[in-house]
Amino acid sequence: MNLHYRSLLLAAVAGLLVQTLFGLINIRISQELLDAVPTGLMAVASSLVCVLSIFADAGVGGLYAFFHSRSLALSTVDGAVGGVAATALARIGSSVIGSFISLAGAAGKGAAADQLSTAIAGSVIGLCLAATIGIVPGAFGGWLSASMIARRQGL
Repeated sequence: MNLHYRSLLLAAVAGLLVQTLFGLINIRISQELLDAVPTGLMAVASSLVCVLSIFADAGVGGLYAFFHSRSLALSTVDGAVGGVAATALARIGSSVIGSFISLAGAAGKGAAADQLSTAIAGSVIGLCLAATIGIVPGAFGGWLSASMIARRQGL
């Protein structure tokens, strides 16, 4: 197994940007639509963002495989493991950024201490879940991209 750190960081930063954007959209949806539309429509909008983020996770794995193949020989195992690592880093980073934004918003509204402690606990749980959920599509994207790259190179 050969993990290329430059490729890992490039793919993780790209994933971080995309996942942070999706997180901000989701926060905005929940803030704007909470009182204005029925709960079902808000759930559909949030679910759409969730599905798009899963595709983005697969894209991060694919990016890792692409960047790795430009520097070193790439196997499908390298693509899958690199996709997992890049996606986990991107999801953890975007969860931390989203947590800070949510906590700052709650603190700015004068939330009580118990509400802030609940928000902190929810942020920690969300961080763990986001990293765990993102690794499967990241591994698949890295593996699939590595397979296609190997086939194109005739390996």
